[in-house]
Amino acid sequence: MGATMALITCPKCGKEISEHVDACPSCEYLIKKSRYSNGSSDETAVTLEAIGKKWKVVQFLGKTCLVIWVILFSVLLYIQPQNSPMLFDISIWVFFAGFILYVVGRIGSW
Repeated sequence: MGATMALITCPKCGKEISEHVDACPSCEYLIKKSRYSNGSSDETAVTLEAIGKKWKVVQFLGKTCLVIWVILFSVLLYIQPQNSPMLFDISIWVFFAGFILYVVGRIGSW
């Protein structure tokens, strides 16, 4: 016989709508579909995604600092650390900042 269509409740206006629509026909509220959704509100998925982006930025900054450290350390090996003690100190600080940012980003996104 005919296939049954599952109905969900619009979070904004409360009317029953098809689970296959992208927006509520009554109030035009966008229905975001999440592959991890188990009937919970899709706003939770959006919030988690925004939090994930923040931690991705922290990880990116950490990786960038580590790349800068590799460049500085390579320059130091070429010119000898005794000739530029300030560059050596800067490279150590850049390494620790990058390492800490990366680890904090990994833990935060976990």
